[in-house]
Amino acid sequence: MAEYKAGARIIGTSAERLALNVASPPQTSWKEIGRFKVSGGNTSDVTVRGLSNATSGDLTDKDNLMILYYAKKNSSANTRWRVDLDTDDKYAIRYHNYANVGNSLTDTAYDEQTNIMTHAGTLSDCFGTIQCVNYPTKPKLLNFVETGGSGTGNTTPPNYTMCVGKYAPSSNQAIEQISMINTDSGSFANDTEIVVLGANNDESDGGSGSNFWQELYSGSTTGASATNFTTAQFAKKNWLWVQATFRVSSASGQGLMYFGENGSFSSMGGANRYSNNGGAEGTQNQVTYGIVAPNSDGTSWCTVEAFVMNRSGVEKLVHSYGIMDNDSGDANSDPNRTTATWKYTSDSGSGTAGGQLDILKVSTANGGNIAEAYVRVYGAD
Repeated sequence: MAEYKAGARIIGTSAERLALNVASPPQTSWKEIGRFKVSGGNTSDVTVRGLSNATSGDLTDKDNLMILYYAKKNSSANTRWRVDLDTDDKYAIRYHNYANVGNSLTDTAYDEQTNIMTHAGTLSDCFGTIQCVNYPTKPKLLNFVETGGSGTGNTTPPNYTMCVGKYAPSSNQAIEQISMINTDSGSFANDTEIVVLGANNDESDGGSGSNFWQELYSGSTTGASATNFTTAQFAKKNWLWVQATFRVSSASGQGLMYFGENGSFSSMGGANRYSNNGGAEGTQNQVTYGIVAPNSDGTSWCTVEAFVMNRSGVEKLVHSYGIMDNDSGDANSDPNRTTATWKYTSDSGSGTAGGQLDILKVSTANGGNIAEAYVRVYGAD
């Protein structure tokens, strides 16, 4: 039987730990409440007001928002954000990006801004996620992560920005519109897209529309140690959300995540930029994996959450968070932040950047083993 100790620590059997830590979350919540995809020519800004490229109206009120976006650049374009078309200086931000990371993560902060800046470079196409608690009576706190593509797939590490933002409206209301704007000389090209998801705290499963995220794969292994755990091939979707928990059974083994196309893995499909424990960042080129967790102490559990922009015809952009618990009582858990890009052949085998990712595996570096693994993959178009 699991026991609860001081400091909210829990002890128990492996089976009890599994039930507590990686039990299937209810497939409730996220419904699509807004979408806009650029077509018919370049534009300097994109505003989401509802479904199906709505040009009027407001987003349905929801307690929580998750926003996925892909910005396809025409020349030099940045990504900045406004809420409800508000151009007053009601925004504050704190961010760091690839240009500010040396031997430590250095934050840059601004208050009284007229927008929230998130661009991970201005010339590369980019993919980002935004999460926000959207209570009408509270200031809006937003968490942004953006991966900027390299344009060369597996030979150059991608760029990134991590940003927290605050919007303090003059009146009490939920967010009704969200805008991505560009203040540089270029513009957003065709196929730029923003998808807005919403969920109330008591949202019912399919209660008022279909769930956006659909489970594509769920699997686990609890047997003997192995060098990796590989999923079955899953359906190809434009957006992926990966949740993985696995135990690294060898000391000094970093957690790795591999992505593949058409059910197989390339020997040099990707490039990544990562940081462990808030330290100096590292980069890797022409590899098929991303480092998604710091070094293990030999008994560690690793939990990873990754989002993937998985469109056909372009390089695939990924960002992830990982935590290695280094199972030593009250010892601190060790975090990881990774951004990655993959560039494989197309589905037709023509050698372009096209094919969609449809298989993954978790593993560990330095010849170590995975003792247990639990992986879920969600997807949507």
